[in-house]
Amino acid sequence: MATAEPRTTDWPRPKVLLRLTRHAFLDEQREYLEKRFGVLTLVQHPHSVTKDDMLVLKERYQPDIVEVVLPVYLVNEAIRIFHPAPVVKAVMKREVLEGGRVSNTFSHYEVLKRVSVETERL
Repeated sequence: MATAEPRTTDWPRPKVLLRLTRHAFLDEQREYLEKRFGVLTLVQHPHSVTKDDMLVLKERYQPDIVEVVLPVYLVNEAIRIFHPAPVVKAVMKREVLEGGRVSNTFSHYEVLKRVSVETERL
């Protein structure tokens, strides 16, 4: 009697992380996210994006998690477009060193729920 080979659909697929940022993905960031989401497949999109670009990226990659470094006016669009996938941002610990140099060290991620900016005409 032959034993059945496991189907690839029996195994959980890696989660797709779509990164809309030019910044490098640090080992500490990968470890942090993989502790929470499991194995990740990384899709890095280091280019400027529009709302229409995000719609195309969602259709093409069907991400499970989306990391963004975007202008404020696009963050809410990203949250809406990629829902229900969480849209996250990396939080860095910024330290000014001797001589005025700056060190940015990864701290943690935050899930972006909504961005609100109140303005008035100058």
